[in-house]
Amino acid sequence: MICFNSSSYERTEIVPFVIDIPIEYDKGSLKIFDLSDKEMEVQISKTENVQPVLEQMIDRPMFVDVKRYFGYLELKSIPPVGYKTFKIIPSDQKPKNEKIAKYNRGKLVLENEHLKNFKLTQTAHSTC
Repeated sequence: MICFNSSSYERTEIVPFVIDIPIEYDKGSLKIFDLSDKEMEVQISKTENVQPVLEQMIDRPMFVDVKRYFGYLELKSIPPVGYKTFKIIPSDQKPKNEKIAKYNRGKLVLENEHLKNFKLTQTAHSTC
């Protein structure tokens, strides 16, 4: 996975993600590592089994069984007008990190020692 920072300053933030893992490789969870093998903080909010269609103009549609993971990832120190690359590895261990986002009355709330009662709407997005 590659995350691009189009701004002129270094960024650290929590971003939503959607990752598809083919069923034959899925182990029930996933871990994300940077290229120095440091495990990133991940919160998986939902999973579902889906069957997206892969299609090319010369072929007929092909259905693939995948587990789709929805969640949040804390990206740290993405360089200005630059990018960072991450490895996604299926895992049989659930993420051990504390929740970094939660739903409260239908709104996404992010709280930590620096940020309190910050609510995101469904239109919030990232460049990742």
